[in-house]
Amino acid sequence: MEKITLGKSSLKVSRIGLGTLAFGHKTKGIQNKEEIHECLHYAIEHGINLLDAAEEYSGGLTERYIGEVIKERNVREEIVIVTKVSPVHLAYRGHKGGKQ
Repeated sequence: MEKITLGKSSLKVSRIGLGTLAFGHKTKGIQNKEEIHECLHYAIEHGINLLDAAEEYSGGLTERYIGEVIKERNVREEIVIVTKVSPVHLAYRGHKGGKQ
């Protein structure tokens, strides 16, 4: 898998990333933990090191599954995780979260 530099950083990421929105989703996508792990292992074995997640994906299960596979494979230094956080959950400099 071809690697490219991520923006102006020194991070090298696969040209193709793996989106994880459907991992553990209750009505669509892959719901079985073993199949999710298999998909993650397959992606990593084929050179994908860019994983897209978010706290809202399956109530945080997606990030847990990613963490489990990274730990199993001992590849934390090789994987780049991009994620998002809901403004509702932000708390900084007195900000209470939620819509403004």
